[in-house]
Amino acid sequence: MEPYGVTDVGEAVNTALEVILDENKDAVDEMVTLFIERIEQEANNKDIMITKDRNGEWNAKMANIIESQHMRGREIICEIIETTKGF
Repeated sequence: MEPYGVTDVGEAVNTALEVILDENKDAVDEMVTLFIERIEQEANNKDIMITKDRNGEWNAKMANIIESQHMRGREIICEIIETTKGF
């Protein structure tokens, strides 16, 4: 609960109960809205991190494939040259 600014759970529960028992609907709505916004922001941050890592992994794989195809092309050319030397 510390990431949400709550260090003492008992105090947080008492505060929440006071707000609810005082029938202060606006305060409860505000608390819920802030909580939802924070959770949505954290979810968005995680999504951004996942997308960034996935793209980085994809780019690394593509670079590896391109390099291996390039090397294979060079090997084929070397084989052709060696074969034509025999004629």
